[in-house]
Amino acid sequence: VNIKKFLQNRWGVIDMCGSIVLLKRDYLSKYTIYQVLNRVPRISNHVDVSFGNEIELLGYNIKSVENVFKGKKVKLTLYWQSLKATTHDYGNLIDILDEQGRLRSRFIKPVCFRTLPTYVWKRGEVIKEDYNLFIPESIGSSPYSVRLGVFDYQAKEVRHGSSPLSGVVDDVGRVCLSGI
Repeated sequence: VNIKKFLQNRWGVIDMCGSIVLLKRDYLSKYTIYQVLNRVPRISNHVDVSFGNEIELLGYNIKSVENVFKGKKVKLTLYWQSLKATTHDYGNLIDILDEQGRLRSRFIKPVCFRTLPTYVWKRGEVIKEDYNLFIPESIGSSPYSVRLGVFDYQAKEVRHGSSPLSGVVDDVGRVCLSGI
């Protein structure tokens, strides 16, 4: 099902969390899944991580953290830029690690919930993507760390990120999201 068609046919986003988007017909959305921007906005956490020299995660903002049933919901805004036209359909891997670095939870979702897939991005475009990350209470309380990776759906492989900034990419090419 193409979610973009739903959004164009008077369907609004009630809520989104993890890889789930809840829609309702004739609903005025309180969420924007994505927005194509004219310029790079103010970004709280700059990372400048390039994936395959095709797309770059410029950075992210953490809007809020709220307690919800069985966990926490972290409202994130990711800022992407298309470095060149691509035929690849990328998704995000969001990994939550405990303090020993063991994987405790993983979410996989298409970038922009595939309403604006990466293969239609134009060179130079800046994309603002809103995303609500769910951190289950079953992983325990802090400290834990959150990592964001990029997955190529067609090739079925993870793209390793690289950045000129130190400490923003881990040893397997994922972006270290701090402040969560």
